[in-house]
Amino acid sequence: VSRHINLPCVVVYRPDAFDALLDQAERSGTKEGKALIRVVGGTARTMVLDKAGRISVPGLLRDHAGLSGPTFVTGQDQHLEVWDPERWHAHYGIAKFEAMDFSDWM
Repeated sequence: VSRHINLPCVVVYRPDAFDALLDQAERSGTKEGKALIRVVGGTARTMVLDKAGRISVPGLLRDHAGLSGPTFVTGQDQHLEVWDPERWHAHYGIAKFEAMDFSDWM
């Protein structure tokens, strides 16, 4: 579990996917790759699921994401994102997409 590099949410990766992400960032040799290693890798914590399949999000990461009550969890290919519902709505609410035409995909 770690913070997102540029969004106010927490990311949850499987260990193999997280290692692959950091390896790719390191191989890139770019300033973005170095930033990702420093920020995402540096705030990462290994968590163990409890008997109910939950994790406890460390305080530093809760603060980053503004998590203090109910959360919104969304799957994003190789990871999950954990959001404060109000922050999710501010970033991805319906109003952001009203002018777009998604009829070919829906």
